[in-house]
Amino acid sequence: MRLDAAKLRLGFLVLALAHVTEAADMKPDELVAKHLDSLGPATARAAVKSRVVQGTARFRIVVGGGSNDLDGKGAVVSEQRKINLMMKFVKDYKGEQFISDGDKSYVAATTADH
Repeated sequence: MRLDAAKLRLGFLVLALAHVTEAADMKPDELVAKHLDSLGPATARAAVKSRVVQGTARFRIVVGGGSNDLDGKGAVVSEQRKINLMMKFVKDYKGEQFISDGDKSYVAATTADH
């Protein structure tokens, strides 16, 4: 039996609402602590110094411009407070990078053909 996306979303919504009613008298600090514990023990979380995530990216002009979507690749690389968000596309728009060293942020347009 195959569930369609609408039924699956409805199921998740019902589960989320059930948890909201249980957490109504939970304090914000308790909520944050439970969320962090769900990610892993404090010792394991403290040992992690960097993250790398890769996936697909889509660029869509919502207001004005053409209606063509550009598909490409995206990645997020982080090390403690440093982060680099990269998007690479083809055709007329090569992509961008959003970089932060923890104190200052930079935005750079990618001009290379690859």
